[in-house]
Amino acid sequence: MIISSHIILTVAAVSPIIERSATLSNISLAFALSFLIHYFLDFIPHWDYKLLSIPDPGDKAKGEKNFVFVGTNLAIDALKTFFDCLFGVAVAFFMIGSPDGAEGILMFAIVAASSILPDVMELVYAVWKKFPFNYLHKIHSFFHTNIKLKERAVFGALLQLIMIIAAFLTIF
Repeated sequence: MIISSHIILTVAAVSPIIERSATLSNISLAFALSFLIHYFLDFIPHWDYKLLSIPDPGDKAKGEKNFVFVGTNLAIDALKTFFDCLFGVAVAFFMIGSPDGAEGILMFAIVAASSILPDVMELVYAVWKKFPFNYLHKIHSFFHTNIKLKERAVFGALLQLIMIIAAFLTIF
C-alpha cells in the first residue's frame, strides 16, 4: 500500500485519539494502534509503486545489489516517497481538520509517523539485514498479502481510493 494511503486510513481510524491530550498513555496508545493498523492494512490486496533503488528479489540472481545509494534512481525514489507522504499528511489534515494546539499536532505527527514506520523499517532492512530488522522484516512479510496487484495498478490504486473515500465518509 502506498504511504499516503497508510497515513490517511490510519489517521481516520485513530482520529478520536488524536483529539485527546498528549499524555504518555494517549501517546503510547496512538503509537501502538497506528503501528498495528499498518499491518492490518497490508493484509488487504493493494498496489505499490516501484522503488527504483530497491531491485526486485529476482534481480539478485542477476547480480543486482540490495540497494543503490547513489544516482538518479535514489533521487527519484526520495522525491516520490516525499510527495506521497506529503499528500497523505495533507489529505489527513483535510479529513480530520487541523489538530488543536501543539498537543494535537504532536498526536497527529505520532500517528502519521508510526503508520508508516513498518515501511521505513523495511527500507532500513534493505540496507542492513541484521538484528532487529531481519526479524521485523519477517513480521512484515508474514502480515503482507500474497496477492500482488503490480500488473493491475489501476485496480490497485482504485481499491485504495475506495478505502479512503469510505474512511472519509465514516468520519463525517
